[in-house]
Amino acid sequence: MKREKIKLIVLNLEKLYNLNQIEKIAKKHLFIRRNGKVSAKSFLNLCTFLGEDLCSTSLSNLCAKLEANEKISISPQALSKRFNKEAMDFIKKIFHEMMSFQSEVLRNNGAILKNNFNRITVVDATGFKLDDKHEDNCKGSGVKSSVKIQLQYDLLTGEFIHCDLKEGSRSDASYLETLQSTIQKNDLVLKDLGYLKALDLKIIDEKGAFYISRTKVDTILYRKEEVTGPGKKGNLVKREMYFPISIKELLDPLAEGETIELNDIYIGNTKKNRTKCRIILTKLTKECKLKKEIRNKNSKDGPGKLIEEHKWWLDLNCYMTNVPNYVLSPEKIYETYTLRWQVEIFFKIWKSLFKIHEVKKAGLERIQCFIYGRLIMILLTSSIVFTARKITYSITGKELSEIKSFGAVQQYTNEIYENIFKGRVILYDIFQRIIISIQRYGIKSKRKGKKTAIIILQGIKICEGDLLKMVS
Repeated sequence: MKREKIKLIVLNLEKLYNLNQIEKIAKKHLFIRRNGKVSAKSFLNLCTFLGEDLCSTSLSNLCAKLEANEKISISPQALSKRFNKEAMDFIKKIFHEMMSFQSEVLRNNGAILKNNFNRITVVDATGFKLDDKHEDNCKGSGVKSSVKIQLQYDLLTGEFIHCDLKEGSRSDASYLETLQSTIQKNDLVLKDLGYLKALDLKIIDEKGAFYISRTKVDTILYRKEEVTGPGKKGNLVKREMYFPISIKELLDPLAEGETIELNDIYIGNTKKNRTKCRIILTKLTKECKLKKEIRNKNSKDGPGKLIEEHKWWLDLNCYMTNVPNYVLSPEKIYETYTLRWQVEIFFKIWKSLFKIHEVKKAGLERIQCFIYGRLIMILLTSSIVFTARKITYSITGKELSEIKSFGAVQQYTNEIYENIFKGRVILYDIFQRIIISIQRYGIKSKRKGKKTAIIILQGIKICEGDLLKMVS
């Protein structure tokens, strides 16, 4: 199994990192119009393998780097002109080709654990400030100029389903239509509040997929009742009526740590977006409430702004889901939702290891080439890491640390760069050594009293009978 999975990485990488393919993409996007000093291959290498400081160093240093590594002599002024829209389109296309490559590798690997959810997906965004001069093209949120990267990936395989660069002012909710386009039957979507809309939950449900989400403080819950009353012609008729439920009134009589579950609850104030769900509400202990208050103050979106009349919201955790109780109990709903924070580990890796946020004062096209170049390296590395994760767990039952594993692969970046065009035999040997290194130095340390992602996934297996009930 190990040999076949490594071969798959090499074969797919060989398809993309092919000189003819690279030049074809460069010509199609008009990056290469005639023979010049900087070839498509050299520019791609500059933005990827050599690109960690593409936006944080001077053009003179980049020219020196090209001369030392690619044997190309070019002036800083000439290199500056190469960072243009055509260059950005070229690198962006390579990135999307790499997305397809990564998907093929990780889908063929299969899920780390057999699970009757088709995929378990999480989505979130990370962003960073740009120089104020880019305000007209990249308007920011809270600052004059910024960009954000939207990422949705599958926890079971590591596949990046969506990864898009957007201007910072774009709301997360505006990305929902893109996310909806790839929902598959039996997916489980772990939703962040920024992507929470009643209509979106209804669409997920109608596509035969499942969701778990926290509830917003202003979400109105409804209970459906049949009411008999006079019709237009005076006769008695039955009508479906939806009556609001006060979450605060439900919370007040609960003891600290007590959980209640409400079934057949509806959200959405119109027929178009109304959908049925299950509500799980827990009154927090003083210790848990304090932790929630700290998270609220340290939120990436800034300190929480709960007005005084909503302070009671800090006393509870409230989740909504369409996953049946016989599949996931209230305790399992909470545990499963904590998997959503795995995406924050990814963003930590992006910034600490790949320095994707270090853009400083550079031209917009150079910044875009840098970001897409970093994403290409992230995709290549993640393909290796998640392949190693599947192999390691299958053979030893041990779980990898993402940060340790990505760090281990980075030690081989120069060797991959020097040999990427030299054929599959050399690349196979390199990748085999990388995976051995990951298995040796990338094992996750166990923390007492804290469940790892693998342990949580082991606890949410669904038996065949439950699956049949879910899809019936």
